[in-house]
Amino acid sequence: MGATAAIGRTARALCLAAFGFAGAVPAAAEIISTTNTAAVATFSDGADVEHFDDLQGTSLSNYGAGQTIDPASEFHTRDGAKYPTFHSGGASPSDPVGNPGSPIGIVAPSGGIAGDVVSGANVAAPLVIFTDEPWNFGFMEVIFPQEVERVGFWITHGSLRLSLRDRDGLDLTTGDVEVTGDEGFFIGIKRDTADIAVAAMIVAGGGDAFAIDDFTSTAVPAPEASAPLLLTAGAAVLGLAGRRRRP
Repeated sequence: MGATAAIGRTARALCLAAFGFAGAVPAAAEIISTTNTAAVATFSDGADVEHFDDLQGTSLSNYGAGQTIDPASEFHTRDGAKYPTFHSGGASPSDPVGNPGSPIGIVAPSGGIAGDVVSGANVAAPLVIFTDEPWNFGFMEVIFPQEVERVGFWITHGSLRLSLRDRDGLDLTTGDVEVTGDEGFFIGIKRDTADIAVAAMIVAGGGDAFAIDDFTSTAVPAPEASAPLLLTAGAAVLGLAGRRRRP
């Protein structure tokens, strides 16, 4: 009788744990808007960070309109099939390899704006669509080859709004999908599932120029087999208990 009761208790515990695991309510998404480097390090732990620093940047010393960057400083992606595609408009979220749109610009701030970087020497900025002119067009998108669960970056100039979108280029409709930040802040969103296909950056606060550094993103690992295994273990114990009850 004691052995049967023990098996029953074990079976109930395993089943409750299994169903609790399978039906757990996902944690709420995390929004970050901070100047605290320790908080940024925690948010960025395990993520991929694009620093832009091994790319060729054009040296610019102010944010005035009418300037141009060297064509060699235009940038889309390191490999659109494996890495994010950056563009200033016109790309296809469902096919960034086939249609990467208008490139962004890589800038090496110098002179009076030399300190407007976070790491290394370069920052990224949108270009006026299909031109080589920075600082006069406040829109940039990043398209991921596969959905990610975390996006963030430092704002080195201007104010902007980060919005998360799906593979059709439409705003996500559930959970936290938007955050706005100012120069000197790191902003980002970490969701409970990998459903971010596009990160859209739109200038805020009435300006028309912005720049970013240390673009951070990551996909979640493939689901582990813990829940199915746990359910199988629970079923096995229940079966054992049933056999022991037979006369």
